[in-house]
Amino acid sequence: MYKIIFIALSLITLAACELSDEAVGADVVFTGGAVYRVTDTDPWATAVAITGNQITYVGDDAGAMSSIGLNTRVVELGGKMLMPGFQDAHVHPVDSAMTFNQCAVFDLPELEDLLEAIKTCVDERPNADWIVGGGWFVSTFAPTGRPPKGLLDAIAPDIPITLLSNAAHSVWANSAAIEHAGITAETKDPEGGHIDRDPISGEPSGSFQESAMPLIQSFEPAITLKERIDGLAYAQRLFHSFGITGVHDSYVEVSRETAYSNMEAYTAFADEGALKMHVVAAMLYDPTLPLEPQIELFKNLRQSADRNHVSATAIKILVDGVATSYSAAMLEPYADRLDEGITGTPLIPQADLIDLVTRLDALGFQIHFHSIGDAATHYSLDALEVARTQNGSRDSRHHLSHIMVWDPTDF
Repeated sequence: MYKIIFIALSLITLAACELSDEAVGADVVFTGGAVYRVTDTDPWATAVAITGNQITYVGDDAGAMSSIGLNTRVVELGGKMLMPGFQDAHVHPVDSAMTFNQCAVFDLPELEDLLEAIKTCVDERPNADWIVGGGWFVSTFAPTGRPPKGLLDAIAPDIPITLLSNAAHSVWANSAAIEHAGITAETKDPEGGHIDRDPISGEPSGSFQESAMPLIQSFEPAITLKERIDGLAYAQRLFHSFGITGVHDSYVEVSRETAYSNMEAYTAFADEGALKMHVVAAMLYDPTLPLEPQIELFKNLRQSADRNHVSATAIKILVDGVATSYSAAMLEPYADRLDEGITGTPLIPQADLIDLVTRLDALGFQIHFHSIGDAATHYSLDALEVARTQNGSRDSRHHLSHIMVWDPTDF
């Protein structure tokens, strides 16, 4: 109430002042537009004044005149619409943008088209030591969602190839990449992951699920900081073209070096003064690594990565996988896999999830859950309930992403 009165009195005072040669004024004033206030009452205005990084006036054109000084840049909107920027609550800006400079095979649901695009990538890179890319649909390889290495071997038998799926929960690799990584029938599945195998020999068949992906991705050529920043710059231009001014990067790896290890790209871009959007970075919790060092790393990065436009205040927890590869955790078996009783397995045991969420919530972190199956959603909500009971209610804004299937009792 007092803030509203203070602002109103300030605007009245400004309106009463006559513009003089000494008037400083706002940095930018927009006039003659259709300005959407996003308010329940009186939602439209025509002018906006900005001073520094604050909006100092919203109203009609006449009222904006007192904000115009000698050095004010005045922008005539000519009736165009001006409104607050959009916020994307779940996106992967840097790694997705980098893929467009790699072997990008997006939007190719037909196998023939996909293989032709991969062949083009190989032909265009005759001197490549390793071909990296992504974008293939898991559904192209229905019903299993597991692409065989033989298809890639036929295109490039000697050059390692690793391609991330469009859902980013599977990697498709050829024999050269698998052999380079030293992955064999004896290689054990990591916790929360799965190496797809030949049912007879046990040898890797060509695809890697969830936490098994780093087993082979860690051998890909290292990505330079410049490549990451170039990807971020590309993504920022694309976001701005759609009016997006803030993003929640929902998968920032901080415990190992992958295409998602982009915290430094954000801070370096911000330090250059080039970051022109707000970024909340969700740091990935890795169930295959010890917990305590990760907790300390999260706390340290929350402070060291803090910038005007960068906040490392969220933690990403992968509770399950994706439905297309039957790794989303369901309360009942998949309808088309009833005979096998496949339900998908949570990537973190329920008791561990409750303990982890309760602890992170107590430390003031926002939790960003990847939850697709109804079992994963049920477990996530249970964990949040325990955390709120133990830690008390706060403006935590915890986030469950995807929720493709949910149990009616959780609605």
